[in-house]
Amino acid sequence: MRRVAAALGLRMQIVEAELKPESDADWKRVRNEGIFQSDTLAKVTAGEVAIGLSHRKALQACINATTTACLIFEDDFTAVGPSLRERLLNAVAVLPDDWNFLHLGRCWDGLCGSNKRVSPAADLYHEDDSSASCFHAYAVSRAGAKEL
Repeated sequence: MRRVAAALGLRMQIVEAELKPESDADWKRVRNEGIFQSDTLAKVTAGEVAIGLSHRKALQACINATTTACLIFEDDFTAVGPSLRERLLNAVAVLPDDWNFLHLGRCWDGLCGSNKRVSPAADLYHEDDSSASCFHAYAVSRAGAKEL
């Protein structure tokens, strides 16, 4: 993560991920926090709960920060594709003044069961590869973090 932030020319604050609820006490704590509705908790995995809580924690850190915006990416984020820093700066440069959210990535993984994957290097350029590469990332303004 630190190498990615340095390569992008960013200051970084690491927000520790929330652990998966495993014990009955963990699940009770999650239910008592009231973040998730009961019917939602019945449909999600412990990993999904942890991801939701972790992103909520990162968004709260953004709200509490003195910056105007934050870039949030997961610990398995992979910086892929050519000129990533330039592409990020270009995307931010064209945002309107009242922007709140900028989706920056997704998971580059197998397409429909084939061994082809979409490459971030070019639109719909296919590579032979069955591996996945996580590129989950988004930028959010402080106002956007409050809304989320």
